[in-house]
Amino acid sequence: MRKASLVLLLMIMFLAGTVVVAAQADDMGMNIKEKYEEEKEKYMEAREKFLESKKKYKDMRNQFTFNNAKRYLNGGCNVAEKWLERFRNFLERSKIDEEKKMELMAEIDGHMATIENYRLKIDESETPEELRNTAREMNQAWIEMRIRLRAMVGEVAAYRIENVIERAENVSVRLENKIAVMAGYGIDTSPFESLLEEYNEHLQNAREYLQASINLFESGDIAEGNKELRKSTNEIKKAFGVIREFMKEMQKVRAGNVFYGYESGEVWAYGNGTAEIRGSVVVNVRGNGTLIVSPAEAIVTVVGFGSSEEENGMAVFEGEGRAVVRGENITVSITGNNISLFAKGKGTLMLEGEGIYRVKKLPEEEMIQQEYNETTDVCFGVC
Repeated sequence: MRKASLVLLLMIMFLAGTVVVAAQADDMGMNIKEKYEEEKEKYMEAREKFLESKKKYKDMRNQFTFNNAKRYLNGGCNVAEKWLERFRNFLERSKIDEEKKMELMAEIDGHMATIENYRLKIDESETPEELRNTAREMNQAWIEMRIRLRAMVGEVAAYRIENVIERAENVSVRLENKIAVMAGYGIDTSPFESLLEEYNEHLQNAREYLQASINLFESGDIAEGNKELRKSTNEIKKAFGVIREFMKEMQKVRAGNVFYGYESGEVWAYGNGTAEIRGSVVVNVRGNGTLIVSPAEAIVTVVGFGSSEEENGMAVFEGEGRAVVRGENITVSITGNNISLFAKGKGTLMLEGEGIYRVKKLPEEEMIQQEYNETTDVCFGVC
């Protein structure tokens, strides 16, 4: 039984070490933690009884020692199960993609089933040799499980960072919209465009390092996965530094005094279908479909689009591209897919199809977000 004792000692060392890692990641719930500590205490008591009986009776052929060995091994299973319950609770509360979350939770359920299977084998063991064999199998299973569980902690951390990157990419769109508005008012935007390019490069690097870390965690290379994860977070920090520089430059040109007025609001929309802006606004629009601007001279810049023509004072573009439009009493309409539109000023936005929009009616009001799947009219600014 000496080998079996060593096996269970290794298991407890592993559990203690992994609990520290997981506890650093998040609070897993006090009730589950208390149950884990309770089972761990019971396990240690069973271990002491086994060691005492083993010392007294020398080998497991004595029934008393054999029974204590079983209780000892069962105690290890209890500790492992309670720890896995804590980890499962941690996953349930993690803000990661639901599909990935369910995939990881299914893995945990599989590990718990493995432990239960060994518990049955322990209970059904009738000889010391059978019990030793079960202990050896458990040891091998825990070696494999230990690697995977620690890798899963890394994966969860990586998917959380992915959420941060996605939000940072949304900031990139808002910065692009600010640049478009400044360009519409004749401000030199080259410093801002350079900063935005640098910002996007850091985010792209962060994504590449993040994917590398996920691949490494999935293959079981935890040390290298953590290295790539640190590189990813470092790139995100650099990107946030660029944001601070961007805002400093904004203050230098005092852009707020140029195009932010007490009667102005702003609106953003993304979806499929039709989006139409009417009013006195600066508009940054992109998508794949048909863009109509009236009057045509309201166009400031156009990039992309496969064809264009003018008719009855309107400019009509077909294809994929983006445009900045500025003027009073103008109309900007786009019909197609993956439409993204940002406008600042005062007017109305009509949406048909499905997607989401955000609107800040006036400077002192908060931004609100809504989904749409039918014809929706949105007022922004004094309209």
